[in-house]
Amino acid sequence: MRKRRLAIAIAVGAILLLLGRAFVFLYTDYVWYHALGGAALWREKAVDQVALLSGGLTIAFLFAYGNLSAVRHSIISLVLPRRIANVEFGEAVPVRFLDAAALGMAAVVAVATTAALPSWESVATMRAGARFGESDPYHQLDLAFYTSWLPLETALHSWLIVVVATVTMVVVGLYALTPSLRWSDGGLRVSGYVRRHLGVLGGVLLLLIAWRFRLESYELLSNGSGPAGAFTATDNRFVLPWYVGLVIITVAAAAVVAWSTWTGQLTIAFAILSLVLVVIAGVQLWRPIAVGRAGGDAAYEATRRAFTARAFARNTRDSAGPAGVVEGLRDSIRAADRSVSAAESRALIAPGASGYIVVSGTGRGVVAPSVSSLFSRTAHAWREQDGRVLAADLPNDPRIVRVRDLYDRVQRLAPVFSVLETYEGSFHMDTLYWVVPVYASSRLYPLAEQRSIGDTIRTYFREAARAYVHSVTGRVMFVADESGEPLATAWRRRFPSMFRSRAETAAWIGELTPRPRRIVATPDSAGEGDLQGSVRRLYLRMQEALARSDMTAFGQSFDSLGILLGGRPR
Repeated sequence: MRKRRLAIAIAVGAILLLLGRAFVFLYTDYVWYHALGGAALWREKAVDQVALLSGGLTIAFLFAYGNLSAVRHSIISLVLPRRIANVEFGEAVPVRFLDAAALGMAAVVAVATTAALPSWESVATMRAGARFGESDPYHQLDLAFYTSWLPLETALHSWLIVVVATVTMVVVGLYALTPSLRWSDGGLRVSGYVRRHLGVLGGVLLLLIAWRFRLESYELLSNGSGPAGAFTATDNRFVLPWYVGLVIITVAAAAVVAWSTWTGQLTIAFAILSLVLVVIAGVQLWRPIAVGRAGGDAAYEATRRAFTARAFARNTRDSAGPAGVVEGLRDSIRAADRSVSAAESRALIAPGASGYIVVSGTGRGVVAPSVSSLFSRTAHAWREQDGRVLAADLPNDPRIVRVRDLYDRVQRLAPVFSVLETYEGSFHMDTLYWVVPVYASSRLYPLAEQRSIGDTIRTYFREAARAYVHSVTGRVMFVADESGEPLATAWRRRFPSMFRSRAETAAWIGELTPRPRRIVATPDSAGEGDLQGSVRRLYLRMQEALARSDMTAFGQSFDSLGILLGGRPR
């Protein structure tokens, strides 16, 4: 009894620690997003993650428990050997223990397979509801189906494959421990109960294969048989209809296999499975032969050029297009003069910056969670696994700056976009801003040319916005591209507070320079007039921002004023 109580106490303590750590991550994530003006984005992340986890756990648990319960009901009784002194006897395991074991194993399977669930970003992309207003000429689906829904459906299919395969292996392993499934007299002996159960699981696996063929019929438009994934006339006339046929054949085979194994017609089941395998192998072998004999088709090439031009359209701010932007933003800041090095040396946010830092928020404008309360300090110390956050000698208005790496910071605030490790540096007076382009991209956009961008194959790549990151305060402002890119437009509509238009920021962006404009405030120098003029301009800008209720613009002007007057984080 004492050992059982100890085991229960340890289990309860472990559960409390896990729950506490989960709460700490939720809380520290929330205050981080809230400090950066992304509370709505945090709510989207939380809702999507909860929906994925709850739905995934429920489906996986019910499927696993249904199968494990079937295994449990095949066991009339389970007798384990017991020994007391020199007397050996068998003791039947109570039925309630077997039921509890089935429940526990189903829960373990459900938890173990959550790692294969789709990412919350794919759910958020789908929920954004982007619309291109243009359909592909073959499936007659809006192009947003390929960029928003198809990636999520593909990830869900992969997760279900993991769930079904895991449960099947567990079921077969458990049956192998019983006389119902055994190797005897040089052959495999299977009871009727086990045969019916495994036949149903075989049908489910065939349905998943049919689903895979359906997905491949859509992916064929972005990964065709031609050069660089071109969709060819052969794909349209032969391969695409074959995929549709394979879906029908495999669904029918799933039904026949389940019926035949249930009724004991194993010869029929074996014949159907063999036929399906032969058809699949034949299609895979025939496809490259047919493609190799097919010639070019001017109409398909023209369609490909048109879709490629739209998929990699030049943005309104860079005439070189996305590829030119990627090549042009190569560490320009680090090649600058000593003033840039000095600005970068006091930056809280920079490429490759790691760890956390606690700074004073008094008059500094640092956008970071406060750790002035004991609760906040404890939560952040637990998350960082560092007791120094609990120190008593913290600065006034202490704020903890986490996620200091430039790209990680931008990616978290633009989770459905692509952030390449490229940037350029600009100065507003003597304040260093990191400028990071943010792209809408996809590898499943149909009929466009495949291009390797950032070590990833993409068929769609267009600039969505540019992130202006204050290197000292950590404030991030996204200035939307005005080209009307559908994915960015939908995301901007869903989170309007995260973006600013070009019109709103044109004056401020126009004042950015590649080198700092230092203003030295000395009583005997002409720079005093420059200082007064700069302060006046910032003050007027702050008034205008307040009149428009634009707190982002107000915060930027306030940050610039603090830097101008010599404010530095400590």
